[in-house]
Amino acid sequence: TSGARMAAELLIRTGCSKLAYLGRGSATYSDRERMNGFIGEAKKAAIPVTSLTIDTAADDHRLRQDVLTLLTSSNRPDGVFCSSDVIAFAVIEAARSLAISIPEELSVVGFNNISQAGWPSFELTTIDLPVDNCIETAMRLLARRLENSDVKGETCRIPVELVVRSTTRRMKIKG
Repeated sequence: TSGARMAAELLIRTGCSKLAYLGRGSATYSDRERMNGFIGEAKKAAIPVTSLTIDTAADDHRLRQDVLTLLTSSNRPDGVFCSSDVIAFAVIEAARSLAISIPEELSVVGFNNISQAGWPSFELTTIDLPVDNCIETAMRLLARRLENSDVKGETCRIPVELVVRSTTRRMKIKG
């Protein structure tokens, strides 16, 4: 949730006023949290969000078509938060094919900070989810559960960090 709020705050602070969330909808707990966090933060700023559910089991052609439909709609967003970097890459590629300038006309934020996010061809602004920390936490919870099967399930929130690169506009300086 905190990463989604960071993404919304960044897009809003840099002047985006038509936002979209692209993710798997309610397919997973983490995606639900990202969607709700992003939409909730945008709502605080009175900015509506278009939400597009992406079927990640579908082929890449379908993903591209869904993104192209969004980017050619009459209500085209100027800021997009994607539940994964891979979906964000599809947005960047679709925008390029439509000659939509990133970040001037469309800012894009991903989630995960996979290695390709930093490649020069993407330079994706993203939320860094530290995988090692996730694995450590999962192993600790599993060990505790194996020691005592009566332990109730729990939700752990892993701290994330915003990594700003070139797919988002620069902050507007007041004054």
